[in-house]
Amino acid sequence: MKIRKINYNFSVAEIISANLGVQTIQKNLKENFGINNPNPAIFKNSNFIKTYKNWNEEKRHKFIKTLGGVVYYGKVKKYLEKLVENNGENI
Repeated sequence: MKIRKINYNFSVAEIISANLGVQTIQKNLKENFGINNPNPAIFKNSNFIKTYKNWNEEKRHKFIKTLGGVVYYGKVKKYLEKLVENNGENI
């Protein structure tokens, strides 16, 4: 039997929105990053952007991995970098 890789081309916003609905991710965000009631709009907030900029590289890595997992790590990292670069403006 041939194994086929399934490629889901979800947008980063869809990936993040779906992952924010997972209880273990919500718990991790609350305990490790101080984010209560996470929603996609929070990442465009100027307070979050300031906080994110102050995190060291290891904490950013852990945050991105929490949001996107291993599979979508690269997409989520680029998305967050663009948001931070544009101060939360739509990209």
